[in-house]
Amino acid sequence: MLQFPPPITRFLANKIQSTEADFEEYLIDVATIFEEFNGQTYDRDAIVDRFLVLSGRSNEIERDPSFYRDKFSSYASYLGILIVVREGDRWVCRLSEAASQLLCGDEPNVRAFSRVQLCLFQYPYLVGTQYKSTSAFINEKALTPIKKMLQAQVRVMPLRLILRALKVKAEINSITLLNVNLTYKEIFFLFNSTFTNQHPNPSEYEIFRVLELSEIEELPSTLNLTEFQRNFHFFEITGLIKRSEGSLMLDLSNDLESSSSKLEMINTIANVTSFCEEFYKYDSLSIEAHLKQMAYDAVWSQYYDGSKLPQDVYSRLTGGLLSNQISSTQGDSEEGEEPFTILPKVSLPALTPRQASRSPSKTSSSNESTADPELTQLKRQKSNAYHRLLVRKVEEQLRARGCNEPRDNIYIDLAGELSGIKILFEMKSCNSNNVISQIRKAVSQVYEYRYRYAYEFPRESTLLCIVAQERPDDWWLNYLIDDRSINVIWLEGGVNLACSSDCNELIRQLVDRVE
Repeated sequence: MLQFPPPITRFLANKIQSTEADFEEYLIDVATIFEEFNGQTYDRDAIVDRFLVLSGRSNEIERDPSFYRDKFSSYASYLGILIVVREGDRWVCRLSEAASQLLCGDEPNVRAFSRVQLCLFQYPYLVGTQYKSTSAFINEKALTPIKKMLQAQVRVMPLRLILRALKVKAEINSITLLNVNLTYKEIFFLFNSTFTNQHPNPSEYEIFRVLELSEIEELPSTLNLTEFQRNFHFFEITGLIKRSEGSLMLDLSNDLESSSSKLEMINTIANVTSFCEEFYKYDSLSIEAHLKQMAYDAVWSQYYDGSKLPQDVYSRLTGGLLSNQISSTQGDSEEGEEPFTILPKVSLPALTPRQASRSPSKTSSSNESTADPELTQLKRQKSNAYHRLLVRKVEEQLRARGCNEPRDNIYIDLAGELSGIKILFEMKSCNSNNVISQIRKAVSQVYEYRYRYAYEFPRESTLLCIVAQERPDDWWLNYLIDDRSINVIWLEGGVNLACSSDCNELIRQLVDRVE
């Protein structure tokens, strides 16, 4: 039967605008900024100030209390990017492991992040936490819908339930998974019927009963179905679901993943059993007191991290990554590094003029047919927030020095010409732990690109330049500049470019400081 009043009347938060064309890059930027506060004492004002870079708000309302809560806190809490935990006598920011691996690594994968997080997202959830020096509490606006769900004994896993319902509907109607759809009315009934919203894994029979019920019963007259269906666009980011006319369908197209891989992911998510049952362990405490204690203990935040999924599940949903493996952002390794694949002999893409406003990750469409694994890897590398920042900084300097037509393609990050000399740039996001492996990759790339594009970059009139997020050690600079004839630029303070005085004069013209 349908519960009244319905406990679930919308999905996620209206502030998460995943329909925007640059949403994936925006999400990476948000996570990268949160990463800057990883391990630091929670300071709301400092976070707001940092996020003003991404906001369009005027100075008059920079201190609007709703600014952080309404916009970027939605990304932190609803998507599980940032965790605030009590450590000793202070509140400390912690980036979730899933965000660290899948949004802030060398090869960001927004699809994989969305899959592992939505695999765990549930009703009830915990958002709206505010922190004081010695306590945590839930603001009243967020508390009301959570209490309503707890009183209704709701246990709903939205993505899991929708995928299971699509499979059930395909089976009972004898149609293929490619053609089955789930209307928003059916989804509303699934979320708000006691047959399917009291258990995180309702049976196929219960799902079938609710689908039948939705055909014969009317929606409550007070319900705004438009508002209910407003945020389901976020499911499209997973690459597993697409929106159709008034409904959701499975996306089994061959794009960044094959249809067979997607089917495996769909079956994997549908069979996950995780649920944060701590919400219902309030015993003698009031609901308010219990939620306050959950917020203080960061129970929800520690559950809502896709890296906590079983290893086999996490691996399938991320394309083979293990949640406990050391990624390239966590350290250098002499063994186990993936060799850089030599470019194919045919169909080398031409270099094309860059538009000043264009993001480097948009050089090639992500909606191509079945993607070459190497191209997919390169696209993800280019979507890293610091990678994009490095490209933008150098491009600005090139244009300021008279290079009117910087160019790039899916392989070459940036190329320009000054005083009749061509310069081939390779950008590398890195940190103190992985700078060696990143520089090694860059060395192999600039040599290969110069060789393969010899008609564009003659050896005698081409400079090679690696642009790194951090300054390499002195011996690396000496090796690269003196022995390999590769110039090196690095980022200082996240703002300025710097290089060694041993670099070519044209390179020295592109930086803010020469050491």
